[in-house]
Amino acid sequence: MNRAYSQQAMNLTFLRSRLLRKLSLEIRGSDARVYERALMLKKNHIVKPYKNLNVKEKILNFIPRVINKILHLISWRNLMQNNFINLFFRTRYSLPPSIYRNHELAKNNDKFVEEISKYY
Repeated sequence: MNRAYSQQAMNLTFLRSRLLRKLSLEIRGSDARVYERALMLKKNHIVKPYKNLNVKEKILNFIPRVINKILHLISWRNLMQNNFINLFFRTRYSLPPSIYRNHELAKNNDKFVEEISKYY
């Protein structure tokens, strides 16, 4: 399920980014981790789906899979989208006024979605 950040979660995210930049640190997004994992799998020729692994391979993959699940649960995105908004009053994030938004295009998109939703 795609859940947008709340205003409070976005403010926290921007604050975290500013603090890390001041410390000359970089945020590693999920796209970087996915790319690194894909390179590692390609290098090691590990491309079999988990369900196709034999028992020994499944046992060897069990701990890394559990670690990945835990890392996902404590990831910033998961915390902000699934936990933070449930604990605090949620106000939708709105773009700053300095950001250009084509309102006519947005209206046309809303009409299009409304038209399509008649068929589903």
